Amino acid sequence: PGVERSDETTSTSGRDGAVDEPRVPLRYFTHKSRAQLGADPGRSLLARVLERDGVFEPTRDVSRCRLFWGCAYPTGQLLANLPPDAFVNHFPGTTAITHKHTLAMMLRRHPEGDAVAPRTFVLPAEANSFAAFDDEAFDDDDDDDDANGIKRGAGWIVKRAVGGEGRDTVVTRTAREALERTRRADGGVDGRTDTWVAQRYVRDPLTLLGRKVDLRAYVLLTRWDPGDDDGARTRGYVHRDGLVRFAAAPWDPADVSSLAVHLTNNAAATARIHEGAGHTSDTSDTWDPDAHFKRNWSFETLASELDATLGAGSYERVWEGVRRCASAALGSLPRRGDWGAQGVPSGAEGAGDDGRGLRRFELLGLDLLVDSRLRVWLLEGNSS
Repeated sequence: PGVERSDETTSTSGRDGAVDEPRVPLRYFTHKSRAQLGADPGRSLLARVLERDGVFEPTRDVSRCRLFWGCAYPTGQLLANLPPDAFVNHFPGTTAITHKHTLAMMLRRHPEGDAVAPRTFVLPAEANSFAAFDDEAFDDDDDDDDANGIKRGAGWIVKRAVGGEGRDTVVTRTAREALERTRRADGGVDGRTDTWVAQRYVRDPLTLLGRKVDLRAYVLLTRWDPGDDDGARTRGYVHRDGLVRFAAAPWDPADVSSLAVHLTNNAAATARIHEGAGHTSDTSDTWDPDAHFKRNWSFETLASELDATLGAGSYERVWEGVRRCASAALGSLPRRGDWGAQGVPSGAEGAGDDGRGLRRFELLGLDLLVDSRLRVWLLEGNSS
């Protein structure tokens, strides 16, 4: 976030012999659960980044903060007590693209949606069309059958609509199997039926070092006005660097039983709880808060590898695909006229200027898959 002069102690010029005064740290307020920040919030990655070089210091008084960093847009007393001009790390209503089921429905309304995202069904609402599509695709794809006419290899990846870190994710061959797995998962919780998404599995992923990989691209959303029908007031920036994440087990397209072959997010690949939460050794000297990230490549390393093995310009094709996916994701944010339409979540009506001067922004993490032809696919969006 930007810094105004009034938030710092100004220093006099060294030319007149005066000694520069130290900068006064800005205060930040976090509103996240222990599961999100870890057993020791002060050692979380968020805290270490914000407090680096003394730029920010934590406060438990929301009325004194310069930056509000929460798991969602603040409401109620939190919103009422925020000081004017505070920076807030969410827009209201961006769950339209950070929840898997709503992203799938919003992408259907976008002209690039089918080109950037694998076919996705929302379950159980679309169970019948899901089964019918799978039957038709199975009949049309001779490569799916072995000698006995049985489908082989992964057909679908099924995930809870809300949640992360690969929890409860399954890989199945058929729609029938996917529907049975979701019914079984829901059956034991007071008869409640959760929402899931079934996404067509990209069967020819790019592999590096013999393992499936995906990309985490970071997008900074700095402006979104849902009242602007032509999208001219939506502005975002894709960071030139990101993460290349590796599956925990070598790639085997015929193995649908081992998630270690198919899941590439850091939590699943390292079998760790986020930031060490829940581990008995959280406060020991052996706990490494960076263990998630040490196995990843940077985009720069990916660029060197692709251009060296597949030819000059290979990474540029991937980068253009990353930008295309980011543009489609941000372009899928709802407009004012979308409220009440099927698939459009409520709560985003206040995303425009409310007159309070709050400085909203949002850091989004897009999970992308590159296939063997270097086509980039948008899998899901994540909020910070």
